[in-house]
Amino acid sequence: MTQPRGASPEATGCIDRRQRIAWAEFLQQADWSHFATLTTSEPVSVDRLRREFVAGFVRRLARPAQRPLAWFYAMEPSADGQRHHVHALLAHTESLNVAQLGRAWKLGNTRILVYDPRRGAAGYVSKHLAANPELYDVSRRHLPRGGNLDAQ
Repeated sequence: MTQPRGASPEATGCIDRRQRIAWAEFLQQADWSHFATLTTSEPVSVDRLRREFVAGFVRRLARPAQRPLAWFYAMEPSADGQRHHVHALLAHTESLNVAQLGRAWKLGNTRILVYDPRRGAAGYVSKHLAANPELYDVSRRHLPRGGNLDAQ
């Protein structure tokens, strides 16, 4: 990560931390249904991973959910740096079970949990946002309000 001219690493880290916390607080305010980690079985480009999430996975879920979904995703590099995986928060999927969500992901493995605001998923998905601002997105759909900030 490049830092602003004249900024110390400590100051830059503080800004990154504040941004991460602000995103986590914003995401905690939404009424999410599921938290998903989506991996790939073979290396794919970041662009393909993004397209598969939005135009593939989300669209395949909207039909059985019988409504458009609201979502947030962040892509995270794997430890080897050769692949990325997706961490996502999904809304309007409460009528779907975990197996249905898993079948909608075609590129690899999934770990999908019913969203529990006490488990910290909103903070987890926002952990790399400041360092990788090009690797996240939020749906244009209105995020359903109702998250329990006190539970976090």
